[in-house]
Amino acid sequence: MQEKLSVRKVYRNAYRYVLSHLFAFAFLTIFYFTGSLLPMLLGASSFKLISLIYMYVFFYFATGCYFRQQLLWDKQLFISASIRFLTAIFIFLFSIFVASLAINFCIAFVKDIFGEVGFAITKALLNGPWWLLGKYICIFLLFVTFFIVPSFTFVSEITGKSHSLLLAYSKTQGSLVNIAVTAFTALAALILIMFLLTFVNIYVAAVARAALLAFVSILYFKMYDFFYNFPHNKKEKTSTDLKRDEHGKFISAKIAEENKTTPKDGAENGEENGEISSDELKDSHEETGNADVVKEKKHKKAAKKSATKIQ
Repeated sequence: MQEKLSVRKVYRNAYRYVLSHLFAFAFLTIFYFTGSLLPMLLGASSFKLISLIYMYVFFYFATGCYFRQQLLWDKQLFISASIRFLTAIFIFLFSIFVASLAINFCIAFVKDIFGEVGFAITKALLNGPWWLLGKYICIFLLFVTFFIVPSFTFVSEITGKSHSLLLAYSKTQGSLVNIAVTAFTALAALILIMFLLTFVNIYVAAVARAALLAFVSILYFKMYDFFYNFPHNKKEKTSTDLKRDEHGKFISAKIAEENKTTPKDGAENGEENGEISSDELKDSHEETGNADVVKEKKHKKAAKKSATKIQ
């Protein structure tokens, strides 16, 4: 049975990564903060397009920074990964379109079947607060199912893993609820903190938002780690660490060489310690056997003399 994603472990591992990679986390924060200023400088008319482009650029470099520990730039890889990223966006938007068609069809069906009563019911439902809440919940579930999971193929394109869309759904089977909980808690924390930061300076709020989104990206990478069993790259060893390892190997080899003894050395050591070798042991057995034979002959001669005396 496939193991399910643990929300607690995802947050714990992301937190540990931030503590052990403060420089990388600071770099991602500054990188995203710099990009968040571009729409302000270029105007609100191009806000959505520029935000989308920079979001992809950010995740491209963040993926290289996290999985390969370097600023990855490869033109062919950049283009192929962008196709995966745009495919995930297209699947998400298409799912919203299909869901909207299904909802509109249901509304029209209710109106046709129930007439004025159905029209009143749908009108009351559409104008109520529950409809707005339900719409956002539906969009969020579609986002989890049809964007987060397909976007794993984007990361696989960079890491060199299999970028099959069917494989992505196969690996996340049974864990969609856990992915949704992870994404929802992160989104809720982001909205809450951003609301609290509305009372502070706009640039301070922008930096905090960048740090939060950098942490969210690490949560995303940790989920990918779990599903794709990606071995997280360890910190590269410095020259001091390499010298220390070589010195340790040299000492271990020297101790092993000193403890290793040859058969000749073992025989000499046995003689020095008073131990009897196999040849000496053989000689002693022969001498003992000869002595027994002599004693037996003497005993027979004595028996014959006593017998002649008695006669």
